Amino acid sequence: MSNDSGSEAIPVTLAVEREGFRAGEQLGRCQLVAPIGEGSTGMVWEAWHTTLAFSVAVKVLRASEDPDLASRMLGRFRHEAILASRLDHPGFVRVFDYGEDHRRPYLVMELVRGQTLEAWMRAQGRVDQRTSLGVVGRICHALSVLHRLGMAHRDIKPSNILIGPSGQLKISDLGLASFPRSRGKGGAVCGTLPYLAPECFREDHMVDARSDLFAVGVILHRLLFGRFPQARSMDGDGMEPQHDEGTLYLLRWLLEPEEQMRVQSAAEVARTCCEQAQWLERQGAFVG
Repeated sequence: MSNDSGSEAIPVTLAVEREGFRAGEQLGRCQLVAPIGEGSTGMVWEAWHTTLAFSVAVKVLRASEDPDLASRMLGRFRHEAILASRLDHPGFVRVFDYGEDHRRPYLVMELVRGQTLEAWMRAQGRVDQRTSLGVVGRICHALSVLHRLGMAHRDIKPSNILIGPSGQLKISDLGLASFPRSRGKGGAVCGTLPYLAPECFREDHMVDARSDLFAVGVILHRLLFGRFPQARSMDGDGMEPQHDEGTLYLLRWLLEPEEQMRVQSAAEVARTCCEQAQWLERQGAFVG
């Protein structure tokens, strides 16, 4: 978090307005400064916490005219607040408070000054093996904490991962996180294409932490090759040979279509990433 406690006040521009909210407006104990992001569930503002005197991020739930949709969004929003506030780990964006003002729910969160992993990946194109393994290892180190609680994130993707100014990775958007559950007949598929594991589309089939690891595999593929995996590469075919076999083995393990054959533990992925990166360093291997 950026701590600006030495400042007396945060300047605002009253001309800025989004989703019915205006810079300078007060939400609870937070004064809105400027919009900094927008997602499927709401607008994120930079804000100044007037009591604690530091900058925060405030996520305001988007309004919906559909009562059923509004109810589902509110449920996800409250769920995210409760779960994130209990995850005291540097690999997750912290949530400090939840409130409702002007009949619009909002979350007060840690302000991460940086960019999303998605933006970074788009700028980088292909990434060398050791950097890719470092990114995936840090993601899985954080995921292992959530998985030890018996829960799955269910929407792991680069746009839900923030990169702080010192390079730390922080997972956000826990609104879909849940205990393992099956998708009932005709039930909605939750998550984001193309990060969804095959089991997410099967009715009455359990979706658990292993589905998060498939999404991590998609991220690793994008890091290494600069593109999404094709169907044939998910079973190990069509992968380009310029990478070390240990790296490709991990990638195949993550993208295994059958979850029983897929790597079972985020902690194991994190450990494998560390060992493989050390091996590459010893071998002097580097792929640009």
